[in-house]
Amino acid sequence: MKTSFVVFVTLMIVAIISQSVVAQTPALNLLEGKIKEVSANLEKAEKSFELEKARQKFDLQKQSKKTEMKGLRSNDPAEREAAALTVKSLNSQIDSISKIETSADIQAITKTLYELQQRKIVIFNEELAAKIAKSDINIATTAKDEPAPAVAEEKQDDPYDRKIPTRLTKLNRNQRSRSHEVRVDELVISQIENNISSQMTPAGQNGGYKVIFDNMYSQPVNFIARSTSSSVKVALVVEPGVMRTKYMLPGKYMVEIYINGRLSGKPMPMTIDGQECDYKGIACFNYAFAPKF
Repeated sequence: MKTSFVVFVTLMIVAIISQSVVAQTPALNLLEGKIKEVSANLEKAEKSFELEKARQKFDLQKQSKKTEMKGLRSNDPAEREAAALTVKSLNSQIDSISKIETSADIQAITKTLYELQQRKIVIFNEELAAKIAKSDINIATTAKDEPAPAVAEEKQDDPYDRKIPTRLTKLNRNQRSRSHEVRVDELVISQIENNISSQMTPAGQNGGYKVIFDNMYSQPVNFIARSTSSSVKVALVVEPGVMRTKYMLPGKYMVEIYINGRLSGKPMPMTIDGQECDYKGIACFNYAFAPKF
């Protein structure tokens, strides 16, 4: 019971530390500000690019229409043929402009934004690992210093033996007064404690459920899973044709897929509640993927 309780507390500390690292670390706050600034610059560049495309297309369409009308009104076959060729050339230029999807400025800003996002992920993981390591030391010290009960005391109906069940009962009573979303997350954490040997994977450095992120796209994809009930966020970059495994705390998430620093499609919901599933023959507790096209 003592081991399970320590694991349970460790998981709760991981969740709390994750929130504090995101919300309070100066280095992360500085990067977040820079990311917002670059994102705003990217949005401005994209709007300017679209406006310039629209202006060029409008000018060419206007010229094409004028040339076409001039040719139709001419009685000279050579002039009509020249007008037709000019209209064809102008329409070809319009099609070419329509197919342009980006500019050198947008690509440069997108690259900068991507590099900042990756730097933020690195700093987050480093500081989170440092805080978790410090917390693990504190937990281990507390467990070591706790005196072991005598054999004679274990046989007695000592009220202190009921200390943990009493606290858990209060927790359950408080859960009933909270929202449904919060109750689900806390009950799932309790489920981890009760099924620690069968559902917790030792390979996960910080514990958690095995989640697969599959990139079937032709370029690197940045997956970002954001908790819907807290500031917890999991982010990782997956190379083309690669599946990566992440061990995540239970809860409900929205998974965003970024390609070249831009959000691709709508965020996808993901629930991690201890329910095992199968993805391409691999047992896991949920998955997210970027399609080929």
